[in-house]
Amino acid sequence: MREPDREAVAEAIGLAISQLQGEIAGLRALITELRPPALDHLGARAAIEALAARAMRNGLEVDVHIELADEHDEAARRPAPELETALYRIVQEALTNAAKNGRATRAVAEVIEADGVIEVTIRDDGAGFDPAAATTGFGVLGMRERAELQHGCFAIESAPGHGTVVRATLPLRHRADSSPPGRGGHAWRSV
Repeated sequence: MREPDREAVAEAIGLAISQLQGEIAGLRALITELRPPALDHLGARAAIEALAARAMRNGLEVDVHIELADEHDEAARRPAPELETALYRIVQEALTNAAKNGRATRAVAEVIEADGVIEVTIRDDGAGFDPAAATTGFGVLGMRERAELQHGCFAIESAPGHGTVVRATLPLRHRADSSPPGRGGHAWRSV
């Protein structure tokens, strides 16, 4: 049996270590994105504004309009963490789809708290699509599931050549609320 070439073995080990370090960095980024630190430290408003800023750096002009209870005066008035994550992810996916799939140049993202719900609307001037057509991606499915997990409603309006409007209506829960939607004696109205 032939003795392995030490230089080739060292090169293979170096390559494997380099690939492993890249995978670890990718996993760390993915874990951070599961619940972006900006949500915890700055709240939904700042995290969504940061999303819009990133989209603008990538060529999508985004106007943001957010009306949430004052997040800085009273932490208990902030939306519950899982609701903030759902808001963030719905806006993120809608903006990503607008730029990537719709080739939009402009979008408007609105997050409005009123009458016990948070209304999320993202409009874009992209190519649009047929919402009834089958897709291979998980973006729309993911947005719909996030809304439904919060006991909310989700809808998409679009047509080829006419842009897209993504809407989600989510029951408002604050950090001070200790139980998930629909449990613990809370009465949630249908949206």
